[in-house]
Amino acid sequence: MNISVADEDVRYVPAELEPTNRCAIMHNSRYRWLLGIVDVSGSSILDFGCGSGYGADYLAQRGARVLGLDISPMAIKYAKATFALPRFQVQDLTNCTLVSQISERFDVIVSFDVIEHVEKWWVFLDNVRGLLKKDGVAVIGCPNRIAHFDFNPFWNKFHVQEFTPVQLQWVCSKYFDRVEVLGQRFLDPKDRVRYTAQPMGPLWYMKEALLLTPLRTPVQKAIKLIRNGDSARPVKTRGGRKGDEKAEIVFDAIDMHDEASMRAPFGLVAVCRP
Repeated sequence: MNISVADEDVRYVPAELEPTNRCAIMHNSRYRWLLGIVDVSGSSILDFGCGSGYGADYLAQRGARVLGLDISPMAIKYAKATFALPRFQVQDLTNCTLVSQISERFDVIVSFDVIEHVEKWWVFLDNVRGLLKKDGVAVIGCPNRIAHFDFNPFWNKFHVQEFTPVQLQWVCSKYFDRVEVLGQRFLDPKDRVRYTAQPMGPLWYMKEALLLTPLRTPVQKAIKLIRNGDSARPVKTRGGRKGDEKAEIVFDAIDMHDEASMRAPFGLVAVCRP
């Protein structure tokens, strides 16, 4: 097992993907966007579910004092070995005593692509609120449930749940007085088409059928052999090939009464203030 699938869950590692991969674009653009809405220099920042630590390091490189928390000892071990500036701790983000265990409170809390992996999202959000300063800002990012199957032909087995824009607004409003949900989308509609998931071909369905028979074990061994031991083959999408130009990403308001507006973003970010 490697850091990408630590503890039977999945975490983004920039070194493993091309910069034009949609997953890379989604994750990296959120931290870049964050610099435009908060002044991170000199701020205390909590990366709540830091994974491999790449985002915590990105913010620390820009003058923030950063603490990264993640439930995975493997992820934290990797983060500590790879990034020198932030501090990292192994913590269960849904531990009811977490707020009392962390002695400091933070100007900014970021949690990107974590809440969809967490069963007890209500404890997760309560902890975010408890660790935030009274004048702080929490930014919570996650996939857009409405657009999930536009980009992924199958449900992500690592996700406990996903939220629509309206649902994310509702759950965050239970813990924060002011919540604004923005959509993370491709500026150029052609880029959205380029990254739209392709239907799986006949060979894929044949393989899935064989995995339900007594031939499961030899088929699995053959697949691993073909992939040189890599069992985490990414879903093919249009675009994202090496050498492609990076797609431009924007974060903007969503009309909660318009289906097209709610479906346009592939990702959501909730900007929350007490």
